[in-house]
Amino acid sequence: MKFIPNTLHEDERGILSAIDNLSESVFSVERFYLITETKVGQIRGNHAHRKAKQLLTCVSGEFKIYLHDGKEKQEISLKEKYPSLFIDEPTWLQFEPVIDKSILLICSNITHDRSEYIHDFNEFLQLKGLL
Repeated sequence: MKFIPNTLHEDERGILSAIDNLSESVFSVERFYLITETKVGQIRGNHAHRKAKQLLTCVSGEFKIYLHDGKEKQEISLKEKYPSLFIDEPTWLQFEPVIDKSILLICSNITHDRSEYIHDFNEFLQLKGLL
């Protein structure tokens, strides 16, 4: 896991937030999706991926991101205009909006594949070699 900086360009028309050279520095994007119409207290995610790499960007509002690598839990805050979060190894992930109608953009290096998801935490620990 690491943070990827967003380049901000601001003028009287607003703010353009960009992540440049993503394919050179992190991975090629094969899929992106938005989490919208969120409500405070509703936790999403609650799974891990076997091989997918993901880049999480808060487009609007703020999210608490809960990460578990199998040994340690970590909680971080993602806010609009803040760096994006890159997850490059299997990590148990949950996210929760701090503000209603927050928007989260997720980019992935693979297309959707149900067999890629791990919904059982013990299975995740086995994948990590911890059970």
